[in-house]
This record gives sequence, C-alpha cells and structure tokens, in this order.
Amino acid sequence: GALALLFVAVLVVRVVGFDHMLPHWHEPDAWMPANARMLRKGIEEHDKPRAFAQYPFLLPGILAVLPDSQARPAPQAPLQQHLGFAGFMFREVRLEIALSTLLLVPAAFFLARRFMPDGWAVAASALASASLLLAFMAQQVRPHASSGPIYLLAVLAAMRLRERPSSGRAAVAGLATCAAIGCLHSGAAV
Repeated sequence: GALALLFVAVLVVRVVGFDHMLPHWHEPDAWMPANARMLRKGIEEHDKPRAFAQYPFLLPGILAVLPDSQARPAPQAPLQQHLGFAGFMFREVRLEIALSTLLLVPAAFFLARRFMPDGWAVAASALASASLLLAFMAQQVRPHASSGPIYLLAVLAAMRLRERPSSGRAAVAGLATCAAIGCLHSGAAV
C-alpha cells in the first residue's frame, strides 16, 4: 500500500511539467534526442563525430525501436503543429528519463529492506525518491537521472549473486552492469 502510493506520488512529480519550455528551450548538451533520431532514421556521416561521443546508447536505443509518435506536419499546417513536431523528440526523451527514474522507488526499497523492517524501507525509498536534484534532472534530456536507479539495480543484482552464486544470477548481474554502463559512462564503476 504505502510503496504503491509512493510510486504514484513520484510518478506525478516526475511527469507534471516534463515538457516545460519545449521546443523553445532545451538543455545545452541535449544529445540524446539527436542520438535517438539518428538511430531511428539512420546515421549520417556528418553527425557522427559530435553526437556519438557524448552519451552511451541504451536510452536512445530504447526510443529508437519504438515508432515515431508524431509525423512531420505539412508546410501549410498551423504553427502549433510545427512547434509540437519541433519538440517531440525532446518530449519523448524527457518522458523516458522521467519514467525510468521511477525504478528508484522499488530499487531503494529492496536495498533498504535487506537492512531494516518494511516500514523503514518505505521511508528510505521515499527519502531517496524525494531528492530535489533527481526531480530536477528527471525532466531533462540527459541520462544522469536514469543512471542512479539503474546503478542501484546493478548493485542489487551483484548482491544477490554474492549471496548465492549461480549462472542465472551471474547473467542478471552482468546484464544489469551492462545496462548501467549503457546508461552513462560512470556505470563502469558499478
């Protein structure tokens, strides 16, 4: 009950206003929408040097396999349609980042539950989810907010592997570590 309520509260905080100021303003290092677009549409040689050196491709790759959510409007279409199209990749990436940060709620709970009773584990999850920095970064097109929950899942998988080694748990820990590295370069530290 309490964990589900926390999940819904975090969802509301992450999703309300995630498209603020689009398409007129976006983050200065907004490479993920370009990477997702390139993976979806094909990579052009002139885009490779800049965009490919910035962030790993797990999150843009997930978006790339999904169909376009918006078609290019006709030239005579109203301005609002053109503005919507101009910001749609940014909205898609921001929504993906915001939703991926929801993984922190159960991940923090499962980590805390290893060391304390369920009630305190929910409180620990609430504290981790209430981070203002995480809430701020969760509405941007950078992978930093997504990396924390994914790193925590990799740590949990490694802890499970250490408790009772098996090939299945090793595969899960390996995949979780690959996901951490695929989300952000600092995932190599996991």
